[in-house]
This record gives sequence, C-alpha cells and structure tokens, in this order.
Amino acid sequence: MINPMKKKGISRRSFLGKSAAGIGMGITGSLGTQSCASSNPNVEREILRRNVKIASVDLQHLYPERSVKSRVNNMLERMEKAVGAEPDIICLTETFDTSYVDEQRSYAEIAEDEHSPGPVTSRVVDFARKYNCYIICPIITKNDGRFFNSAILIDRQGRIAGAYHKAHPVDTEIKHGEGIIPGPLRPPVFETDFGKIGMQICFDANWFESWAHLKNDGAEIVFFPSQFPGGRILNFHAWKNNYYVVSSTGEDARIIDISGIDIDSSSFQLGYTWATINLEKEYVPTFPGKYHIPDILTKYKDRVKIKVFRDTGGGAGTGAGHITIESLDPGLFVKDILKEYEIPTYREDLRTSEVIQAQYR
Repeated sequence: MINPMKKKGISRRSFLGKSAAGIGMGITGSLGTQSCASSNPNVEREILRRNVKIASVDLQHLYPERSVKSRVNNMLERMEKAVGAEPDIICLTETFDTSYVDEQRSYAEIAEDEHSPGPVTSRVVDFARKYNCYIICPIITKNDGRFFNSAILIDRQGRIAGAYHKAHPVDTEIKHGEGIIPGPLRPPVFETDFGKIGMQICFDANWFESWAHLKNDGAEIVFFPSQFPGGRILNFHAWKNNYYVVSSTGEDARIIDISGIDIDSSSFQLGYTWATINLEKEYVPTFPGKYHIPDILTKYKDRVKIKVFRDTGGGAGTGAGHITIESLDPGLFVKDILKEYEIPTYREDLRTSEVIQAQYR
C-alpha cells in the first residue's frame, strides 16, 4: 500500500488533520484507537502530536575518519538505516561532521551560516525533505564573524527552523584557534508540529539552570548532542524536569523517559536507537496520587497506564514517592484526570510546599 504521506511529501500530522476533517483516507483504526473516534477533528491531531517517533544516531565505528565529506556520507548512510522507523525527528551528534576527522580545517573554513544551508547542512536539509522529518544537525556556525558550537533545527520541509548555541563551551574550544563564543545562558524553545523541544550540548549538562529554563518555557523533549555520553546526569535532568531527554554522542545514543529511566539505547552492533514516546504523560507525587489509583483504573481501565516507582519512598504523610499517569486514549487528557481527582503534578506539589515554607521561614 502506498503511504500517502510519503507520496505527497507532507507532514504526518498535517495529513492526519485533513483525514480527521474528512479529507483523504480515514486512519483512526490504524492508530489502534477505534473506540476513541471523535467528531472533533482536533482529537486525531492531538494524538499524533503526543505520540512522537524519535531516532538518534551516534558516532560508534565512524571514527577516525579521513575527511568531512566521507564523515557526512557515512552519517547519512547510518541515518538511512533508521528511517524504517519513520521518525518524526532524528538527532545527530555534536559537531558530527568534524569530530575525530583527520582533515584539519579552521573554524573559518568549516563554519556555516546558521540561517542558510551550507555544504553540510544542505545535504541534511535534502535528507529531511526526502524523509519528511525534523533533524537536529549540530555543526560549527558563524554569525557576524563569531563562531558557535551549534545545533541547527531543520524542519520537515528542509527549512532551517532555528539554532541553539552551546552556552558552556569547554576551555579548549574557547582558546583553540579563532575560538568558540559561548551562546546565551537562556536556551530557546522551538515549536514543532508535535510539541515544544529544546537543546543542550555536551558540557552544558553540568549547568542545571539552563535545563530548568527549558522546562519552565514549555519544552517537552530536550535533545542532547554531545561527545561524552553524559551518563546518569541525563537521567537526573529528565527526572528533575519531567521531560524526555534524547542524546546522541560519540559513544552512544539514548532515549530517556520523564521518570529518568532509559527507554532505549544504541548498541555496539547498531549505532542508532529509536522509540515512540507519548507526550500525554505526567509525573505526580505518591501522596495524594496513590489514594486515587483504584478509582482511576476502575473508571478509565486500559485507557490509562499508571506506574508507581517504589524506590522513591513516599511514606504516610509525605509526597516523596512518585507515579506516572499516561493516557493511551486520544480523547483523554492527563491534565483532565488530575483535575478530576485533584492530583497535583510533581512540580506543582513542590511549588505549593515552597509557598508554605516561605510563610514560616
């Protein structure tokens, strides 16, 4: 069967919006949500916004490399292997085109304009357009004679949608040659057709304020192009801020849940990973959440998925433990469940406690 989205080169989500409105073929059944059909065209749009197909590619076995051209060729070949998962977005590694490449060139020679495709980004742009997906493309960029370690966001149509500049370059980046300039301390959040995303790069992992800014500004997924793997600190950022973290590094690629648990990671055999994540998911404190679980399950049954994390504590009278509540139904929103049962999110619970503490401090 011909995929109408590939045939026309249109967004998976814009296609669904048309289908829901009665234009094109009906695909509610293909989503496995036949019982949730709605006359509201926004419902089908919403479920596709919240179920996001992610792919992330690492640099394993791609170095040392002879030249920038061969590195880009090999990376695009590896990306091709992941497109069978039909990713909405693919994340590449920090300075993927030049890291561990024998060819020595200055920043002035390799840097590309962050607003228009250069030799490397133009090839990634073509890939994004061909496969109808977003791509996080980390390269060295230039602006007004200054150089940045950047992550370029390329959209499904192959347009440059924005750029994040590494806020905390390592000393050798700043001192080497012409020098990398640190980017703004407050990172931007980018709107995509599936939700809001942010980026952090490598050494940025050690400055928690930027990660908190991304959460406060609405990021639902944070992408982490890097050379070092990051390890447990990435799991901490995901848990602390309750968003997904997707890494692409010189050694591995990972997709981390809002609970801080790895969903999937690349392997020695495969230099890429993929997963479908659900943005319709919230992290709540055990108290009072645990008292409402029986009622939620009784009412919503298999329309929700609830997981209790025992290792976070949560004894009587405390909010230390945690639970995730996830909607599996495109017509059911977690925020409505929480409102119905008066359950705060984890962050709301902390803010309430801070207000009380401030009154008596």
